[in-house]
Amino acid sequence: MRRIFDNRIVRFVILFVVTLCAYAGAQLLQVLAVPRVAAENREIAAIAAEIVSAALLLLIYWASTRLLEHRRIGELAPARAPANLLAGALIGLGLFSCVIAALSLMGVAHVGGYNSGQSLLGATNMAILSGIGEELIFRGVVYRIFEEMFGSFVALLVSAAFFGATHLANHGATLTSGAAIALEAGVLLGVCYMMVRNLWLPMGLHFGWNFAESAIFGSVVSGNAFKGLFSTTMTGPEFLTGGQFGPEASVVAVAICAAAAAVILVIAVTSWAASARVSMRIIWRMTCIPATSAITLAVALAPPSAAMRSRPSSSSRSPQRSASASTGASPAHDTRFGSSKSAEIAVRA
Repeated sequence: MRRIFDNRIVRFVILFVVTLCAYAGAQLLQVLAVPRVAAENREIAAIAAEIVSAALLLLIYWASTRLLEHRRIGELAPARAPANLLAGALIGLGLFSCVIAALSLMGVAHVGGYNSGQSLLGATNMAILSGIGEELIFRGVVYRIFEEMFGSFVALLVSAAFFGATHLANHGATLTSGAAIALEAGVLLGVCYMMVRNLWLPMGLHFGWNFAESAIFGSVVSGNAFKGLFSTTMTGPEFLTGGQFGPEASVVAVAICAAAAAVILVIAVTSWAASARVSMRIIWRMTCIPATSAITLAVALAPPSAAMRSRPSSSSRSPQRSASASTGASPAHDTRFGSSKSAEIAVRA
């Protein structure tokens, strides 16, 4: 059984189905449970349902991934949540504000007056739930496991295509709007995960974009109409307005988000290259340099071989050479002369 679950395809199918069902269940909880509560307590019930739904989504992803992969779930490390969520939310708010500003300068977007009494609960709940649920599915499962199998850029394309395809079921969706979602949101959110290797940044960005689109500017979000602090209407050709799907299908939104994705991708690749250089230096210092030093030390401390020990040293050979030089005879002649002289002394005696 363990061998079956170690297969990446099997893990992908199981985790995809589990997180998708959890996300659908969280949405049903909002739709079915909250309206049954009395009107005076409905807002509190909606907030409570949102908190429970978000917590259950994170818990189900964490538990199922832990059970199947037997590892620490680093992409949901709590210590990295505050900074990444805040940064992502600010990026999302800023990007959609740039889209509205560009469309306003082109005479396409018309931002109405401020609605001071408008409740933002429904839009906020949608932004939170979609930000958590969709990022767990498309970046936590699809991107991450496809990256294990085929690498980062294949995973980026596949997860973006999945993300765009699932939005084709929304009201007012077309093939153009699906492609726009894949390019602007799927790629952008994927490179955010690629850069920081956690889900908090894309979750924050997803929330910030949807919150700005619905709760602040009151525009259509993926075919769903919301009332926000401002009322924004669109006039002009559909490739600029996004049609019934909303400004997410506008070429302006695609261009702005693609530019942001390109910048983040460059940062991610640059950081990878820097890490690779640092890693090579560390590997060199930890392996090659100590190995070279050890070899040098071993050679220096190694005992001489038998051949080296039998060879006379230069100091022992030098007296013989000096004696030979003074007598003009070779060392062998000196030895024979010494032997004959001893014999002559013995005869005289």
